[in-house]
Amino acid sequence: MKVQALRSGKPAAHAVASSRHSSELKWTADVFPSILENGMRLDENENSLVVPSTGLYFVYSQLLFHKDNCKKPLLLTHNITCWSSDFSLEVELLKSIKSVCEEVSSNKKL
Repeated sequence: MKVQALRSGKPAAHAVASSRHSSELKWTADVFPSILENGMRLDENENSLVVPSTGLYFVYSQLLFHKDNCKKPLLLTHNITCWSSDFSLEVELLKSIKSVCEEVSSNKKL
């Protein structure tokens, strides 16, 4: 991915979750396979990517989580929003809410 980003000259980012935080997911670009190329920047104070130019972007996200022996419900939320400085407006692109403590049938594999 990094080679493609460098060859194309277009902004590209791939951030991963930091293992230093436990109550809130924080993104980092300090570990492999993270990349920030051609002007992309990670604002760690805002926990957000800063896109340097207008254009059509492919945004993806994958979160995996698991907890053994849940005693009480634990819900995780995941939101992806887009902030436009031109319009001073935040638009929600994706939102999901999922329980970590779902029962798994004995005939299903995770």
